Amino acid sequence: MEATLAILSVHYRYPALLQDQMERLRACAAPAREALGLELRFHPVVHSKSDPDVAAEALDSGGIDLRGRPDLKPSHGESLAEAFLQLRAEGLLQDGDLLAVMDHDTHPLDPGLFAATASALLAREDLAGIGIPQWHRGHCYLHPSFLLTRVATVERMTPDRAFLSRMWPDGRLRWDTAEGFTAWCEENGLPTCPLRVESTGFPWPRWDSEMVPDGGPRLTGEHGEPVHVGHLMRYGLEAGRPLLSHVWTAPLLSRHVSKADAQEVLAAYLAEPMAGGMG
Repeated sequence: MEATLAILSVHYRYPALLQDQMERLRACAAPAREALGLELRFHPVVHSKSDPDVAAEALDSGGIDLRGRPDLKPSHGESLAEAFLQLRAEGLLQDGDLLAVMDHDTHPLDPGLFAATASALLAREDLAGIGIPQWHRGHCYLHPSFLLTRVATVERMTPDRAFLSRMWPDGRLRWDTAEGFTAWCEENGLPTCPLRVESTGFPWPRWDSEMVPDGGPRLTGEHGEPVHVGHLMRYGLEAGRPLLSHVWTAPLLSRHVSKADAQEVLAAYLAEPMAGGMG
């Protein structure tokens, strides 16, 4: 029996991003199966705030429907935690399986994405996860815009710790969605691997991270690479091979750090070529 690599992705707006993600994930299935015997299973997740057209598209593809759960906040973290629990209860995720979470605005640029990242993860028993770096409050966290780990690791730390936001008693944010994953790994002596930044489209003129005290958008990545933060960032395991891209849609709506036109950025993201095509 093939091991499973389950992909969870919470979708609530932009049906074109869901369609794009599904098409690109299909191209990733054969390389993962041929290289590692991994069966890719995509589980788009929708909640009570998901647009009806997005929900319809996701459920037509066998998605996980959380819209009828008034006990759940319609948030990224709660949706990921509940989807994980449902798949475990249904026997669709075993301890030996792998789990990838992807934001709705993240997509593969290389059909070998999962074969390459899963190989790197499985090559080291001590490595807890590989993911996109998120520099926040003076720290580098693995962010669920893309995070690959083992089901057993999430089970050990609990899905609440892996995915939910946490507040200090005074109401300040202690960690955002999935930052608890990185914090738990550090507390328990398990290393993680942030992907390296390959390039950035639509770079921001400023940023508000403590990693760059002058408010600038430039910093040094976890692998020593120069990083210019922006809307469209591409990541990989090795220099010169971008594996996936994240478009950062939330700042497009707030215009806090950029005045880029949302439709222009999304069009460029959707038009990004896939290495070798999508078959």
